[in-house]
Amino acid sequence: MKHSGVDLLYYLVVAFVIAVAAGCGGADSPDPPDPVDISGTWRITQVNDNSQCPLDPGEDPREEETSVITVTVSGNNVTISDGTPPDATGMINGNVLTFSVTFADTDGALPADITERGTITFAGDPATSFTGSGKFNSSFSGGVCDPVQKNCQVSGQQGACSGDIQYSGTRVAGSGDIEPNNDVSQANPIDISSGAGEVNGTVNNGSDRVDIFAITPSATGTFTIGLSGFDIPGGEDLDVDIFASDGTQLGSGLSANSFEQVEVNLDANVQYFIQVDGFETPNGDADYRLSITSNGGPPPVGSGGDVEPNNDNSQANPIDISSGAGEVNGTVNNDSDRLDIFAITPSATGTFTIGLFGFDIPGGEDLDVHIFASDDTQLLDSGISVDSFEQVVISLDSGVLYYILVDGFSTPNGDAAYMLSIAAN
Repeated sequence: MKHSGVDLLYYLVVAFVIAVAAGCGGADSPDPPDPVDISGTWRITQVNDNSQCPLDPGEDPREEETSVITVTVSGNNVTISDGTPPDATGMINGNVLTFSVTFADTDGALPADITERGTITFAGDPATSFTGSGKFNSSFSGGVCDPVQKNCQVSGQQGACSGDIQYSGTRVAGSGDIEPNNDVSQANPIDISSGAGEVNGTVNNGSDRVDIFAITPSATGTFTIGLSGFDIPGGEDLDVDIFASDGTQLGSGLSANSFEQVEVNLDANVQYFIQVDGFETPNGDADYRLSITSNGGPPPVGSGGDVEPNNDNSQANPIDISSGAGEVNGTVNNDSDRLDIFAITPSATGTFTIGLFGFDIPGGEDLDVHIFASDDTQLLDSGISVDSFEQVVISLDSGVLYYILVDGFSTPNGDAAYMLSIAAN
């Protein structure tokens, strides 16, 4: 049967539409690659090239800063927080993360609104480090751009500039043990090449009874193994054991609580294993901090270390407790760095436990903790026992700023390392 020109054109159009539909939707689009594990706490170094932007007289156009960030992942969606809003957001496909953030900057030569976009590539799964690059675009006001700067487009007292960014980072020791680590073949390594190291973890006396870690000292000497359980709301009994690579037990901490301290002699360039045992965990998962310190070596520095100066409220380091809990490490002494001050803003009204855990090596330290209202005039509560462990239970309101002060009241051994934790009950 012959078709008229109109009929033939109709069938050709229908065939074309079917072909296009088949090409666009008939075949499934490939799924994005599964993301590597990047959740946790990271120390990031960011280098900005500000040579295209207004600078103060004598200011170095190369701006480098290091900070601690928390990365959370939901599917392929990523949120990056440094404790100060706004958070950066992005997408991760495989080991590549793209992200952006827009924020106000009042610290530069001129007040500016800055948009930052970057792409970083992670190494490992779970990831242990990353590198990347990005670009910032800044629109500023409130002054006149220096005409010597190359790409400053100025209209009156308004302007814009841009520059390149380089990123690098490593996962912070203490950001969490990596499961499974229930036998020596799965032991998580802890780097103690500097003379000290630490890690956070969780155990329970059910499905995750033990966590095992591996250390290799770079020098022969006596080391202190410290285990500090957060023990909230109480009743936990955690133990620690140290083994040679052949299984010989070298030392143990077996007290009937969640704090252990063991001194042991270790040889250089020999591998040893440390086992954390969740002997009794009546409240489910028990959080802990494991620290290894060479006697005479530096104190451990770990997850979310305090950023100096933070000696008054205007310099307070923010701790993100939007999830109901947060923590930070730091050091104080009763000389040049008597106080560390932190700021928290609960996302829900309730009762919180403030815990201060001093590593107290080799001993004799007295650290205290105080909680103030945002006006700094009302002391809400304190922990002032004559040792380096304090615990304060306090009611806090949602959306209200509070300050926590860590006081190095007596530090006979110089810098005193501590961990400060905040947890909603």
